[in-house]
Amino acid sequence: MKLLDYLLHLSKNQPASLKYGKIVEIWFAIGSHGLKWKDTRVVDCKMQARLHGVHKGWMILAVDGVEVRFAEDVEALLSDASTAGMPYPIVFVTDPALVRAAEAKCLVMRNTMDGLEPMAVQDALRHVRELEAQMASSLP
Repeated sequence: MKLLDYLLHLSKNQPASLKYGKIVEIWFAIGSHGLKWKDTRVVDCKMQARLHGVHKGWMILAVDGVEVRFAEDVEALLSDASTAGMPYPIVFVTDPALVRAAEAKCLVMRNTMDGLEPMAVQDALRHVRELEAQMASSLP
């Protein structure tokens, strides 16, 4: 199951008022997008990203129609898209709970791809929450 399908499945049973705006597609023009990221999470935004209302903590889910799972995917696809001479979409996950669920799912998929024992989703989610707590405590 693709990550986008998984996230849509998670949010499907929620009230309509909570569904919308959790996964957004934003079109970027030619030139610098202004995004900085760690893994697939936005850590800083300037220029176009700031003008479009992108926030720190959002997760990059897809670039120009291609799903991303690693920082290297984001780097390669954004580099190609920003120099292609045409506007391109980036899909973001904006809801913190969905971002955590997506990161947990990615962690499970990465461990499976690496041939390691697959982690339970609860273990992965706990790990992501611990990382978030460490990040929050390191902020000034």
